[in-house]
Amino acid sequence: MDNTTKGCNKEGTRADETRTDDEVFNNVPDYRRLKVEDVKAMTFKTVEDAERFYSAYSLALGFGFRKDTKGQAEGTIRRRQWLCNKQGTRAKKWFVLDRRGRTPRKITRVNCKAKFRVNYNELVGAYVVKAFVPEHSHELATGNQTAFIRSHRNVGKSDLARANTMSKVSIRPCHAYEYMVEQAGGYKTVGFTEKDLYNKLDQQRRTTSFESDSEGALAYMNALAAQDPYFYCRFNVDIEDRLANMFWRDGHAFVDFMCYGDVLIFDSTYKTNVYKKPLVLFVGSNNHRGSILFGAALLVDETVETYTWLLRSFLDAMNGKMPIAVLTDGDEAMRSAIEDVMPQAKHRLCAWHLSRNANTNLKCDEKLKAFNRCMRKFQTVEQFEVMWHDMVEKFDLHNSFWINMMYEKRDKWAQAFFRNHFMAGMRSTQRCEGMNRFMKDSIGSGMKLVEVVPRMDRALMRLRNNQVRDDFNTMNSTPVLETHLKDLENHAASIYTYDVFKWVRKEIRKESQATLRQGPEYFEDGHRVYTMSAYKRPDFEHKVVYYHGENTESAADPIMVCSCNMFQYRGVPCRHMFTVMKHEHINEIPKSLIVKRWSKSARDVCSIKYPEQDISKEALEVSRYGAVSVDCNQMCFYASKSEAGYNMLKREINRLTAIMEGLLRDCEQVQSIATPKSKGCVLRDPITAKTKGREAKSDKKYEPSKRPITCSYCKGPGHNTQTCEDRKEKEAEKRGGKEAEKTGGEGSNTPRNATPAKRSNTPRNATPAKRSIHCSRCKGAGHTYRTCKKVTSF
Repeated sequence: MDNTTKGCNKEGTRADETRTDDEVFNNVPDYRRLKVEDVKAMTFKTVEDAERFYSAYSLALGFGFRKDTKGQAEGTIRRRQWLCNKQGTRAKKWFVLDRRGRTPRKITRVNCKAKFRVNYNELVGAYVVKAFVPEHSHELATGNQTAFIRSHRNVGKSDLARANTMSKVSIRPCHAYEYMVEQAGGYKTVGFTEKDLYNKLDQQRRTTSFESDSEGALAYMNALAAQDPYFYCRFNVDIEDRLANMFWRDGHAFVDFMCYGDVLIFDSTYKTNVYKKPLVLFVGSNNHRGSILFGAALLVDETVETYTWLLRSFLDAMNGKMPIAVLTDGDEAMRSAIEDVMPQAKHRLCAWHLSRNANTNLKCDEKLKAFNRCMRKFQTVEQFEVMWHDMVEKFDLHNSFWINMMYEKRDKWAQAFFRNHFMAGMRSTQRCEGMNRFMKDSIGSGMKLVEVVPRMDRALMRLRNNQVRDDFNTMNSTPVLETHLKDLENHAASIYTYDVFKWVRKEIRKESQATLRQGPEYFEDGHRVYTMSAYKRPDFEHKVVYYHGENTESAADPIMVCSCNMFQYRGVPCRHMFTVMKHEHINEIPKSLIVKRWSKSARDVCSIKYPEQDISKEALEVSRYGAVSVDCNQMCFYASKSEAGYNMLKREINRLTAIMEGLLRDCEQVQSIATPKSKGCVLRDPITAKTKGREAKSDKKYEPSKRPITCSYCKGPGHNTQTCEDRKEKEAEKRGGKEAEKTGGEGSNTPRNATPAKRSNTPRNATPAKRSIHCSRCKGAGHTYRTCKKVTSF
């Protein structure tokens, strides 16, 4: 054998066992100088070895290959052949198509004759080369062009696992591909294109072990329920056994609602799944004034019946605990469902949506400012009525339909009607809008349910991690005291979380602007009334009723009630109460003014213990992959610093990779025993929404016509042009005139220019004359073309 082929022996294996696969396959000069005699002298133990050799040969020369035919007998492949990917030509029928729906693909096959065939030789016990044609009838790829040859592009399992891990943290496939290119050292060495990665991910999405997408989503719910004993999920189906509505929440959300479920916000959003199902999120506020999620639902529509089912499912999931207040937008279906299911909850409309509607309907800055003052100002109901009527009189809005409509439901949006109701300082659904935006960073309109639910779970994990971060910062830090009432400020810092403390500190600062008009007014039962006003605003006064601790149930717990009602609305003491504390020399905030849900220990009484659960197989595999990847990153960093370390690590990686592949095959063979599936009813998927082209028209075949039928010929009702009697009579007269002209020209007594007969007085509903039968082939009368005797039969 020529010395140029010393890298391979007669069996096609490596002579130097220390050389890596990259060194053999990238040894371009060896493969380019191979002769036909050298290749035909090779033997291979398996078909895979032969294919691996031809793959390396084609990559070195710059062409692609594909499998052709094989001969198999008694379970053994006797013959296998590989061809150049440009072998053959396109069939001629594809060139003569008259009606093409799209532009034909470019021609890639040029009838190349290059091939490689091996046959099994029983005497040798190996595969020998029987045919090898190295000549090509086309140009070969050179340099970086080899990275685009289809047969040499492959997305490996490790690359797919890396892309899946990145997609779970909302990294797009295009960005994941660029990361892999950077890690591989260039586009040529990464081994596949960006489109290949997209196709592989799409193939993985379509290949599922479940019979339907809905079954897969419910299987994930069952897995969550196996790990969380407090997990809750409820769904229903339509008449076609398709998934209609689905609501779920986990145990952590249940605890959050027990602690912070006094104010509930919920709203729907779109473009979250491939079925265009509205996603409804139940949102609240925690003790850090941060947004938390109480539950989620996917609905079939937004009707009153659907929202009623959803709210009843939500209350059942929360053991019947009803919120104090509910915030929504102006959807009438939501309002009706809340009045039916939660009649005791105070319903408030979103102030942001109302401001936007006011801007659309009023279309004047002065009117808009006046309306916002009526909506947002802290005042009594009587003061609101005066301000509202002044606005109507000033801008002459008596005949405005929108203004009159808003006045009828003023108890749903005006701040004056919510002064005595706890709202946690919230007046809009912006928390819900922000949560929708937060979730949409992880989910999209093209995703199935089996993808939406896990990604929402992953986003929820990130949201709760922020809450743990806030707890840590509050526990391990103390704010700097800045106000003039340092004792009260210090006590507030020890009780409230930092975000709520900033609320309280703001009220302590504004206490300096409050002035007492006179001394307290004493009453017989022991309580005192303080009257105070704001600095430079003497007419703006408030009264605080102070009950001393000696006359209360707890001597150390005095009670204060302020006319501004900020404590009832927000749950924190107002500036007027701090003025009374200063006058009464109180150094700590009374317990009656401390709301548990704003304190640092808000979750202490609501915590639940979870029993130890076994980790699922999927979660265990992800954890193993992450742990091994971190260790390998550190090892690769050290190995990249020297050539000796790089070569050593490459050899060890190839050796360990072969061992790990063998272990994986053994595990897959053990786990390949198929579990018999139940023959029960399969939950069908919802109908996939169409995202391209025109909207499908509804089937109106069985719907009654809304507009009466009118004839376009005679304009008469009850019939159309096809059944119009006037049209038929007119056409009959025309045919009669033409026949008369023909008979007149053949010697008839009727002159051609004779005046046509007048229109008959026969009524329209008279029975028309029967039409004579004519043959369509011989034009004769009295028979049809089927019974015509003049036509020759074949």
